[in-house]
Amino acid sequence: MGDRPHSKLYSKSLPAMALSLLILITFVATPLFFLLPRVGGAGVGSSLGGVATYSGFSDSVRLGGIGRIQQNDEVVMRVRVEDREKLRGPIRWRGVALDTFDNQTWKRSRAGSRESVTKNDRDLFVLDLADTRESLIIQTVYLEPIDTQALFAINRAVAVQSNYPVIFRDLHDSLTFPRSGERTSYRVLSDVNLPSERDLRRDRAPYPPSFQNYLQLPNGLDPRIGELASRLTETTENRFDAARSIEFHLQNDYGYTLEQRAGGDQPLADFLFNVREGHCEYFATAMVIMLRTQGIAARVVNGFQQGEYNETADVYTVRQREAHSWVEVYFPGQNTWVEFDPTPAAAQTFGTGTAGFYDRINKYLEALEMIWIQYFVAFDTQEQRSMLTSIRRSISEYNERTTPWIETVREVVSAWWSELRGDSGFASSIIAAAIGLSVIFVVTALYLIAKRITKWLGLRELWKRIFKTNDFLDQSPTVDFYLRMENALRKHGLVRKSSQTPLEFAYTLKIPEAVFVTEKYNLVRFGNSKISSNERMALEDAIERLESYDGAMISAA
Repeated sequence: MGDRPHSKLYSKSLPAMALSLLILITFVATPLFFLLPRVGGAGVGSSLGGVATYSGFSDSVRLGGIGRIQQNDEVVMRVRVEDREKLRGPIRWRGVALDTFDNQTWKRSRAGSRESVTKNDRDLFVLDLADTRESLIIQTVYLEPIDTQALFAINRAVAVQSNYPVIFRDLHDSLTFPRSGERTSYRVLSDVNLPSERDLRRDRAPYPPSFQNYLQLPNGLDPRIGELASRLTETTENRFDAARSIEFHLQNDYGYTLEQRAGGDQPLADFLFNVREGHCEYFATAMVIMLRTQGIAARVVNGFQQGEYNETADVYTVRQREAHSWVEVYFPGQNTWVEFDPTPAAAQTFGTGTAGFYDRINKYLEALEMIWIQYFVAFDTQEQRSMLTSIRRSISEYNERTTPWIETVREVVSAWWSELRGDSGFASSIIAAAIGLSVIFVVTALYLIAKRITKWLGLRELWKRIFKTNDFLDQSPTVDFYLRMENALRKHGLVRKSSQTPLEFAYTLKIPEAVFVTEKYNLVRFGNSKISSNERMALEDAIERLESYDGAMISAA
């Protein structure tokens, strides 16, 4: 009986002690979370032995290799894609492009020739300029420890954000980075804009001399391959239709199998004329070689199909069995490579998996693992800096947005206090300032908490619709001033035709501001020039004049 008061006292103090410990742990752990580097190989599902998987990506790929890889169910990467609705077809994660074939093996010519890309002052690896902001897609890739340095992305990558010190780009537009044998993550900005089929059909420009390697044929190639290509393309009048004809023939007249049945000194000819079954490497090789016999530049690309979409985690889970080869055809007049996939549709995996109970449980487990990977394993110094920058920017933005409202509150409170106390002295200023600071703190804290919770729960699209923010996209290397000019002219019914170059369009308008802006656009877009601060001011003035013109002034010009 004598112990009961102590028990009651202990039971009352326990919640307070627990709360105090929780606050103390939070204050200690939060700085450590931001300051300590992450260990990329740690966590659920990591490879205990370092690099333990086999991806099949190298400088040379022998026919028959992918058939073995596609029977492996190991996870290669998980990818979160924003704005998927901008894609015209299935996703392909581009890895390595190969241009030289010797009847057995694909290799990269001048494999050692590559350029290093370093970060700019915005912490981005800028690879190219985007055509339009509307065609940009962001991918966040969480890559497992695999035996390749390839950086996978949707074609065409224009910028990369990562913690790597440098990335490399070879002559065939393949990207690599220094691997340490651990899990890693990066973000890619890809421009998925492509010329129309009409423009591709009209492209009859000659190939530059540097593209002869994409027309290379192996010594002793079976002549029947060229004859077959000639029959398939004899009614076509352009490169695009020739590629579509060969693609259609391979997709519909051949069978798909993972078994390596074709062989001999020329396995490609054995596949085309005897076995008539194979896996994706044979189909891609057949299409490239047949196109080259007709004088059309093409190359084989190795990568992965899109994988299985997990709606719970909002990621694509890509496994070894999604390893894939496809074709890129070059159109010199458009200065672009266009993807074709001659593999039969039955072999192309674009599904979201089955809907059974076991599969649903697996998706929930995958979502939990993604939280662990994203916020603990792959949360490196790059993401730490990004989050701190985001927090600082959020506080600054909300200070700016709430200042007028807080000033109004301060005036109201000051007037009320004056009436109540008969003066508007020091006390009223102190109370008004305290209220203003409290409002700033509460609003900012709620904003940051809401943003963090929506990110944890995968509600990224909801957040974007509410606040319309995207830090990575805001840093994209688009030529924004030209887009503003197009929008200003579009309001007056002046729209560039698909057959016109930007400069032809500007000269047709005979508007000095439009010509000036377009000339600067060409220098930046095609001449790799940089805009100085004075030029930026002049461009701003020209665009503002265009935006302020009325219809009569535009017509008169």
